[in-house]
Amino acid sequence: MALYNEERYVAQAIESVLNQTYANFELVIVDDKSKDRSLEIARGYEADGRVRILTNSENRGVAYTRNKGVKQSKGRLIAFVDSDDVYRKDKLELQIQEILREGSYKDEVVYTNYYKFNEEGEITTPKKLEPTRIDTRVTVSALIREVVDPMFATLLCLRETLLEVGLFDETLRIREDYEFMLRLARIRLFVGILEPLYGYRTVRSSMMHSAPMRESYRVKLRIIERQLQLNPELLSGADGAEIRRQIAKCLIAIRGYRSAFTYTLKDPRMLGDFYYCYRRHGNLSQRASST
Repeated sequence: MALYNEERYVAQAIESVLNQTYANFELVIVDDKSKDRSLEIARGYEADGRVRILTNSENRGVAYTRNKGVKQSKGRLIAFVDSDDVYRKDKLELQIQEILREGSYKDEVVYTNYYKFNEEGEITTPKKLEPTRIDTRVTVSALIREVVDPMFATLLCLRETLLEVGLFDETLRIREDYEFMLRLARIRLFVGILEPLYGYRTVRSSMMHSAPMRESYRVKLRIIERQLQLNPELLSGADGAEIRRQIAKCLIAIRGYRSAFTYTLKDPRMLGDFYYCYRRHGNLSQRASST
């Protein structure tokens, strides 16, 4: 658990983990130099021997903080939880059953459905992912095209898998989870559980909600371009048109007209993609500039 300024909700997040039906775990909490009472509240749970608290000497960001937690962890399996979210009480038990289905740990990534609730604790979306989304194979292409959207915080997998993929990119302050899952999808099979075992709290002060929309799209575009450098065949494959449209959507949002011109020179098909996306998302640049 990466922790930063969540004094309102961290106790609920910690208790949702400690109350799991599967009890053989350690909860590693890494405080990223919180300015409120978050660390003090977390230390109140250290009497439970499963809780271990680490601290950063300065604010380093969520990617560094998560990496520190993974590196310091002792278990063979790793699961994540954000400090304002909650687990359903049987989350770990059901995920471990899945990864142990054949009698030994399978080298795969198990994610779950999730529900959304607001700052007052009221459930706003009982089940986010439809069965068709869970059944769709998680690949780099599918993640870029947004036909699958496994929530990063629901993941459970082998610790060695996280180390192999290279952990989180510490140069990113937002969308580090998206970039991480793209790399993870290149090397491992994802298996989804339809039951909503994770509660995602929509908090306006969170990093993704507070980051300007234009910056979010700019970072997303940079991440997609990096993946296409590693997988150039994606643009010429069956999903190429949809991937090009995601690029066009990002460029419209950030008003990247010079880059759009360069893309069109390299691949004339992009002209049709820009036209398609402008008709569907033409007001995106205005919305992005107003947030």
